[in-house]
Amino acid sequence: MRDKERDNIESLQLLNTAIIKSRERKTNAAYEERLKSICRSPVIEAINISVNYLSELQQISRDQSAMQIIETILELDSLWSDYVVMEGIDRIKGMVSKRGCDQGQGPCSHHQQAQAQSQQCGGRPKKDYYEN
Repeated sequence: MRDKERDNIESLQLLNTAIIKSRERKTNAAYEERLKSICRSPVIEAINISVNYLSELQQISRDQSAMQIIETILELDSLWSDYVVMEGIDRIKGMVSKRGCDQGQGPCSHHQQAQAQSQQCGGRPKKDYYEN
């Protein structure tokens, strides 16, 4: 039984290696073509102009300029990702609090605002309090 188990383990290792190698070949070819395509794009030319401009403007090396540009773009990407996540969390909170209010678990903030507005104008609250 141990020999069969050992054979299975060796076969599994062999298959894992084959899977990794097959992906490596596909990935390398795909990356090479994508890199060639990107290198020929006008976007790279614009980035190159930006790197040169920042380098001259701040009197720093092109490497430092490129790093500053990339770090800034990555920071912007991170900030926007955080913003989108927080927007989603706020919407989920709003849906949950609205649902809780609908289920008799106490008024949520948008219903409290609608009630206050209703009392101020003596009529029904504006429709937009319920449309989010």
